[in-house]
Amino acid sequence: MLDLLSKKLQRHLKIIVLLFEGGVYRFGDLKELLDCSSKTLRNDLLDINSYIKGIEIKSDREAGVTAVISSHIAEDYIYRSVMNESIEYTYLEAILMRKFNNYLELAEHLFVSESTLRRLAKKIASELQKYGLRIQGLTKIVGDDQMLTILTVRLLMEKYQVFEEAFDPSLCKKVKRAIQLFMQENRLSEPFALMEPQEDRFLCFFIACRIIRWNEKKCAEMEKETADRFTFHQLVNDSQKQERTIPAISWEGWQYVFEDTIVFGLLKMRRLEAKTTGCECHEELAEMIRVIEKKYQLYCKDKTKIILNITNDLRFLKIPFYILYDPTRAIYKNIQNEFDHLKEELMSYFRRITQTIGKDHQMTELISQFILFELLTNWPELLKKMEQKNRRIRALLLVDSTQVHVNYIIRKLQDYLGNRYEFTISMDFSMNNHLIQRSAFDCVISNRTLIEPWKIPVFGISVFPNSRELRNLLYFHHRLIHKTHKPYKTIEENIS
Repeated sequence: MLDLLSKKLQRHLKIIVLLFEGGVYRFGDLKELLDCSSKTLRNDLLDINSYIKGIEIKSDREAGVTAVISSHIAEDYIYRSVMNESIEYTYLEAILMRKFNNYLELAEHLFVSESTLRRLAKKIASELQKYGLRIQGLTKIVGDDQMLTILTVRLLMEKYQVFEEAFDPSLCKKVKRAIQLFMQENRLSEPFALMEPQEDRFLCFFIACRIIRWNEKKCAEMEKETADRFTFHQLVNDSQKQERTIPAISWEGWQYVFEDTIVFGLLKMRRLEAKTTGCECHEELAEMIRVIEKKYQLYCKDKTKIILNITNDLRFLKIPFYILYDPTRAIYKNIQNEFDHLKEELMSYFRRITQTIGKDHQMTELISQFILFELLTNWPELLKKMEQKNRRIRALLLVDSTQVHVNYIIRKLQDYLGNRYEFTISMDFSMNNHLIQRSAFDCVISNRTLIEPWKIPVFGISVFPNSRELRNLLYFHHRLIHKTHKPYKTIEENIS
C-alpha cells in the first residue's frame, strides 16, 4: 500500500532509505535518482529534518549529501515517521477507528476541505477494492468484518510501536484485564505464557479493535456463528459491576471478540470445525519442511509451531502483512540468490498449498514468499545456513588496464569463483589505506604490486590470472566463511 503516500512523501522515504544504508550521494546524482528539480530536493531535505527526530541530513558541496543517524534509530522508525506525516493514512485510520455522523464532521477532524476529502477517498478506495472493501459515504469502510479488523490491526501495529500509544489508556488497561480473565477462566494460561512478545502485542491490538467494532455496531449482522468453545462468566460478571475493570459487553459480545480463528491460532489451538480454519495444508507444509531439512542437513525443532502460524495467517493473506515497512527486504537483500533458488525448488509445494486454500494461482508468488519468510524468522538455523551459502566477499579490484582487459579479468574471476565475490573496480592507484575501510571491503585484488602495507588482505594477480592465483582467492573465501560461521551438525546428530 505504498502507493497511498503522496509523491512528496514517497520521495522523502526514498531519500531516507538511501542515506540510512550509509550512502553518500552528490546533490546532482540524488536529483537524477529522484527525478526532481534542485529546489524540490532542497525543500525535501529541509522537510525531512523538520519532522524526523534522531536523523539529521547534511548537504555539503565537498562531502555530498549524508545522514547523521542516532544509534537507537531502527529502519522501521523511518516508515513510522513518514506514515505519521501522511494525510492519506491519517484519513484511513480515522474511518477505521472512529464513527462520524457525516463527512463535514470528518473534514473538520482532519482539517481538510470537502474536495480534498473526496480526493483522499477516491485514492484509498482504489487500493481497498482489491481486498473486497469499499468506502461508504466518505466516512466508513464496509466489507468483510474480519478483513476490516485485520487491516486495522496491521495499520495500527505499524504506525504505533507501543500498544498504549494507539488507544485510550483506560481501554488499554481494560483490554489487558479482559485477556487475563479470559485466559484464567478457560485455563489457557500456559499457552498464553508461551506466546512470543510480538504475538502478545498482536493479541492486544486485535482484542481492542474487536471491542471497539462491537461497541460501534452491536447489530445482528455482526454476530457470527461460533464454535461456542469458550466461557465468559468472569468477563460478563465483571462487566456488570459498578466499578468496571473491563468493557461492559454481553456474552454474545465476548464471543464476537474471542471466538475467532486469529485467537485460536495465537494460542496454538485447532477449531472444532475444520472448515473454520480457513485452510488445511498441514501435510503439504510438513512435507515441504522435510525437504528443506534434507537439503540443508538441519533439524527443525519448532515444526508444529511454524505450521500452525503459517496456516493461521494464510487465511488473511489477501490483506498485506505490512502497510509500508516490510522487514523481509533486509533478509532478501542478504540471501537473494539462495532464497530465489530455494523458492524455485519448492514451487510445486506452493502451488499445491494455493489450490488447497482456494486462492487464485496469481497468489502463488505472494504465498511462497510469505511461507519462506515465516520459515526463516522462526527457524534461525536455516537462515544462518542460507547466509553461509550466500556469503559474498567484497573485493576492491585495483587495475591499471584498459576497460576491455578489465572486463576480461572480471569474467575470468567470475568463471572460476562463481558467485563468491562481489567486485568493485577502481583504476585509481592513488587510493591508500586511509580511504579503504574494513567495513566496506574484505580484501584488495590488484594486478600491480602495492608497496604500502594495508590493513586488509591484498592479493596480487597476473595480467592474465592463472590457476594458482585463483585458488588463493578460493581458499581465502573458504577461510573467511569458516571464520565467521561455525560448522553445522547433521540431522542425525541433532536428533541424537
